[in-house]
Amino acid sequence: MPAFCQHCYELPGELKGKPTGTEVEIGGVPSYVSTPQTGKGTILLATDIYGLGISNAKIVADTLAQEAGFTVVVPDYFEGEPMKPEEFVFPKHTDEGKPSDEQMGANMDNMTKWVQKGHSPNETYPILKKVIDAVKGDGPVGVVGFCYGGKIAGLAAQDALVQGSVIYHAAMLEADEANNVKVPVLLNMADWDPTFNGVEEQWQETLKKKNLLDSRSKKYPGTIHGFGARPSQDKPDVMAAYKEALTNTAQFFKQVLV
Repeated sequence: MPAFCQHCYELPGELKGKPTGTEVEIGGVPSYVSTPQTGKGTILLATDIYGLGISNAKIVADTLAQEAGFTVVVPDYFEGEPMKPEEFVFPKHTDEGKPSDEQMGANMDNMTKWVQKGHSPNETYPILKKVIDAVKGDGPVGVVGFCYGGKIAGLAAQDALVQGSVIYHAAMLEADEANNVKVPVLLNMADWDPTFNGVEEQWQETLKKKNLLDSRSKKYPGTIHGFGARPSQDKPDVMAAYKEALTNTAQFFKQVLV
């Protein structure tokens, strides 16, 4: 398995704005739900390691629900125990430099302890599947995953539990997993991404051969791993990439969730 997503935390903090959705239980899983004015079908949002502990996933869900016209559900598959920002001390932006080896060691110790508390993909993916089972009777279902959630979205695409999958700068995906994908996939890729750059060519080539790679798949210049979940809000090119990728994601789901 590739190294865990240690670079997920070098990006800025919370997105501006306030969530407008509601928090309910779906399939027995506490979830954040954003509902558009019209539309039938559901998009599941698989979060990065910050889960619902910060508002970013909720704000992204609200935006996506309105742009795509589908209900967006963010399951709390970390069961109230996401990684906490204070457990990772990083610069606000990579321009400020990397953490020291000592700080990185402390961060990764915290990560290891957290994963061992029941937060590996083998343990969180079944929680997402409970939500899929609960909403699939309401119309077509898709999934979008960010960083850690990219692995989850990849698993759902391999199991054909959804009609389409969007994968943002994924962590932990193996190259050969692309062989098992059975539904259309949109890849939103970061320019610099030590967690996915090593396998992105294999994923693109394999999905193209299977006619499952969406034509909007793109590597966004100037971005680093995590831009879709925590963009550098003081960088106009990064914010433009964040918005373009989200719009492409909405258009993808409009096409496949029929």
